[in-house]
Amino acid sequence: MDFLEVLCGDEITRRETVALQRRLTRAKFGQQFTLEEFDFTASSKLPAAQIRDLGALRRLHSDESVILFGASRSRQDTRRPGLGHLAVRHGAQVRFAKTSRILADLTGCHADRTWDKRIRELVRPDVLILDDFAMRQLGASQADDL
Repeated sequence: MDFLEVLCGDEITRRETVALQRRLTRAKFGQQFTLEEFDFTASSKLPAAQIRDLGALRRLHSDESVILFGASRSRQDTRRPGLGHLAVRHGAQVRFAKTSRILADLTGCHADRTWDKRIRELVRPDVLILDDFAMRQLGASQADDL
């Protein structure tokens, strides 16, 4: 009985590890940052209590939307993928993408009539993290296509 219990425990652990790796791969994080590694002392303007509150993942389970914005290309950028990584470890499906890439993908979908399919794929994950949002001005012709 003990042997069977150990065997089942090992199999459960293996399956959980494989599922975690699959979710991390699907999330498409460029680098693996965790919220635990985040330096809350880097900036006095950083709302550390709010970031920790987001880390509790209560909003994820209540289907609330969260928008984080701030200085780009800084160490603080790790909070977005860090929160996403935390959500993945708690079983959520996460997608991390550059906003410019998402917009480029959506721009071409009218021509091949895949708009509905691409939108469904975009909103399928439990958490969608758009990086570099509003970093570049969208040209008038691109805006008309959307």
